[in-house]
Amino acid sequence: MKLAAALCCAFLNSCGGGGSSDGEHATSPAPTPTPAPASPAYENAFNFSQTRVSQAQGVELLTFYRYIQSGIPNYWVFDHHISNLHPDHDAVEIKFSSDTQSIDLNYLSNIANFPLETRERNEADEKTYYYSNTYLDRHIRIVKPDTNINYINYGMETENDYLDINHKKTERIFLYGSYTTTQDVPIQGNRNYAGHLVTTSPTLDGAGGFFSNNELMVSFANNIIEGTVATTTVSSLSPNPFIKATLRFSGRYSAANNEFSGDITSSDSSFSGVFTGRLYGPSGSEIGLIFYLRQSEAGPPRPHVIGTFIGKMR
Repeated sequence: MKLAAALCCAFLNSCGGGGSSDGEHATSPAPTPTPAPASPAYENAFNFSQTRVSQAQGVELLTFYRYIQSGIPNYWVFDHHISNLHPDHDAVEIKFSSDTQSIDLNYLSNIANFPLETRERNEADEKTYYYSNTYLDRHIRIVKPDTNINYINYGMETENDYLDINHKKTERIFLYGSYTTTQDVPIQGNRNYAGHLVTTSPTLDGAGGFFSNNELMVSFANNIIEGTVATTTVSSLSPNPFIKATLRFSGRYSAANNEFSGDITSSDSSFSGVFTGRLYGPSGSEIGLIFYLRQSEAGPPRPHVIGTFIGKMR
């Protein structure tokens, strides 16, 4: 009976039903405020201390060569390019195993394994793996893009296929890391992102690609991205001049999918293309875009270009 009475008393008090014997009721306790949702944790992207599986968008450039047997020595000459953008968030899967120190890459079901014995570089800002056999060689680089970039990794895989008499080279670029969560995306205001534009070579002579330091603007209130990037090739082989291009980025941002998409045009060159990308880190502090550029001039096949713009919110 004593135990039953104690439980009854406790229940009444917890519900505000107890009180003094003169009929006065106790005041109900104030409701506990609902705590604000905790901010998501964002890991440093270039952290290889544990096994990690990441997914990413990708851009791919295929270069086809023809084998010329009309002289000594015989040689390959450029035939044509094919470039493709793969905006699906799971187009690329990258797995790093901390146990075996290996990297597995799955790019649209094109699978490559890079075991520890193929690793060439293991630096604080770069990991490089390479292997080759009679008909094929593959190379992958995972790089920290800049000292002030914490949430994006730059990845590039190169594959040379010598199985056919016509040589094919494939270059694939992908960005991955700590993506900004939907609830953490800014919803108003304009933000400028200062960063680097880097591409493969726009020439057939082996000169360097485009490089420049520029800014792009994102309006989160209007869900648009825009900006003009003036860029120049980093090197040139005489007598060919440096190539210059002013590239105009214009597109949309989907906060629901954390995804950019848009077009690239140029007022002073024959390049045009498309881009996609995402935000990374807390409150969208970093931006990573991938793109291709194609030349519209008539005449012989023109080189295509693939590249990235990686920046940080100012």
